[in-house]
Amino acid sequence: MTKATARWSGTKVLFEVESGSGHKVQVDEAPTFGDDAAMRPTEMLLGALGGCTGLNAVLLLKKFKQPLRSLEVEVEGERDEEWPKAFKSIELTFHCGWEGAIDKKLVEQAIDWACNRYWPDPRHPFPRRQDRAPPPRQTPGVARQPPHSLGRSAASRRVGATAGRLTFSRPT
Repeated sequence: MTKATARWSGTKVLFEVESGSGHKVQVDEAPTFGDDAAMRPTEMLLGALGGCTGLNAVLLLKKFKQPLRSLEVEVEGERDEEWPKAFKSIELTFHCGWEGAIDKKLVEQAIDWACNRYWPDPRHPFPRRQDRAPPPRQTPGVARQPPHSLGRSAASRRVGATAGRLTFSRPT
């Protein structure tokens, strides 16, 4: 069983969260509720989602023998204006840097599986990919392409870039 414990510090709404493996982080809110001393819980939630899917993407890309050099998973969540300000949608954008030629189908499969197949709770998976990226833009000398592109830069044989965009929305 995975476990984490959130302990209130006694100061406004500052909490220390300790994982079952012994690692610790803090969460807080902006003034007036908190002192802006740490990441917001909702930011941590988005960061955990990016870390979880990113970890799976790295493992799958290595398994598929793709020459991954770098990976950033950008996670943005749109929230309701009114309390309780639930997330209306969450969007993950994968920015990958490469050290050589890639197999676009295997890269797409790895990112899709990282988000949809290897999600930690199979009873509540995120919806499948809702949109496909347009063809890649050719950007000479740039190792990272805009989030809406998915493909390898033709600028160099040794360094290319891939970024894929996945959008998940809460049913209305």
